[in-house]
Amino acid sequence: MKRFIFLIFAITLSLQLTACHDYVNTDYLDSDFNTYLSNLKSEWIQGKYFDSKERYVSGALLKLHIQKIKKTINHFPNLEGRITANPQETVLWIQKNNQKIIEWHHEIAESAKDVRSLIYDISENAYENKGSEKGARDSVLVYFGLHYYRELQQSLVEIALPVLLVLGSETFQGVEKIEQFKKLLLNRYFEQVGLSFVIHEDLFKVAQELKLYLENSLIPTDLNEILSNTYKKFVYSKKEDSESLSQTFSQLSEKDLIEVNHTIQKFKQEFSKISLLYQPQSDQAALLEFFGILGGIGVLSLSQLNRRTFLDSLVVLGNLTWGLVNTLAGAGIILATAIASPFTDRIDFPTFQLAKNGKQIYVDVSGMYLLSGKMSLGLWELSNGYGWSAVSEHEGGHATQSAVLGPLYIPVVLVSYASVQSQGGFVEDWADIWAY
Repeated sequence: MKRFIFLIFAITLSLQLTACHDYVNTDYLDSDFNTYLSNLKSEWIQGKYFDSKERYVSGALLKLHIQKIKKTINHFPNLEGRITANPQETVLWIQKNNQKIIEWHHEIAESAKDVRSLIYDISENAYENKGSEKGARDSVLVYFGLHYYRELQQSLVEIALPVLLVLGSETFQGVEKIEQFKKLLLNRYFEQVGLSFVIHEDLFKVAQELKLYLENSLIPTDLNEILSNTYKKFVYSKKEDSESLSQTFSQLSEKDLIEVNHTIQKFKQEFSKISLLYQPQSDQAALLEFFGILGGIGVLSLSQLNRRTFLDSLVVLGNLTWGLVNTLAGAGIILATAIASPFTDRIDFPTFQLAKNGKQIYVDVSGMYLLSGKMSLGLWELSNGYGWSAVSEHEGGHATQSAVLGPLYIPVVLVSYASVQSQGGFVEDWADIWAY
C-alpha cells in the first residue's frame, strides 16, 4: 500500500516536472498592463511630461524582464531518469539533475535582480513625484511590477511542494544525499515564501497610495476602472484574511492573545527593514544582505539570520496563509470544546499556552475526543490528556508539514493513516525528521 501511494506521488511529480507546463500564468495582468503601456507611449509621443519617455521605457523593460523570467520558469530543464521508491535510483536521479536544477534557479535569480532593480528605481521616481499625476503614473507601474513579481514567486513555491512531498517519504529517511538535496529545496522554498511576504507588504503600501490617487482623480480616466477592480480584489482578500484570523483568535484570553501576536510578529520583525521600494534613509545594506547580492547569489542567505527563529516564523506565517484551512479546522475543535464543556464534567474548558516547539499554540482540550494524545492542526497543538512538553517537537514537525502542504495536509494525513491501518505511516516519520 505504501509503495502504491508513493508511486502515485512519484508519477504526479514526474508528470509535473517533465510535461510542458505554464507554471506562471499572468493573463489576468497582461491585458491591463499592455493597456497601461499603450497609455504611457501615447503620453510620450504627445510630450505630455518631460519624463514620459523614461516612464514608458521603464514599463517596457519591466515587461521584457518579466517575460524572460516567465520563459525560464515555464521551461523547466529536461531531467534524466525519475524518482522511484528505490533510494539508490533516486540518489542517481539527484546526481544527474542537481546541477541542472541549481542552474535553473540561478538563472531565475539573476533575472529577478533586474526586476527588483527596476521596481526600486521606479518607486524612487514615484516618491520624488509624490502627490502629482506623474507620481500616480509611477505608482501604477510599481503596482503592476509587484503583482507580476508576486506571481513569479508563487509559482516557484508551487513547483517546490510536490518535490518536498515525495522526498519527505519514509522511504528516503536517513539517506544522506537525499536529505541534503531535500534540505536545499526546503531552504529555497522558505526563501520564496519569505520574499512573498515582503512583496505582499509592499503591494499593500502601494495599493493604499493608489487609492488616494484615485480619490483625487490623478490617474487617467480609462485606468480608473482597471485599478479600482484590482485594488478592490486585493483589499477584499486581505480583509477576508483579517476576518478569518479574528474569528480564529476570538476565544483567546487577552494574555494569550498577546503571546500569540508576539509570536506572529517575530516573523515580521525579521523583515522590518526590508522592502523592494525606495524609502529615504532606508537600510539598503539590509536589502542587499536579504538577497545575497553581496555574495552574487541573488537569494536569501539563511546563515545570516537566526535559523530557528526564521523557520519558526515562516511556519507560523504558512499556517496563517497557505495552511489557514488547517488552522481554522483546529479552531473549530477548540470552539466546540468551549461550547460543550459547561454541559459535562468529562470535557474541560480549553486552556491556552505557547507551545514548547515555538511554532504553535498549545491548547488543552482534554475529554473532547476518545483517544488520549496530541493532534496538530495548523497553529494549534491540541492535547487530550498529554502535558505541555510531551512530544511537542514532533507536533512542531506536523506544523511544518501543514505550512508546506496547506490544504493537502489533512488529506495526506488521512492517506498515511489509512495505508497502515491507523498506525500513522510515513506522515509520522516525516514529522520526526522535521522536528528540528
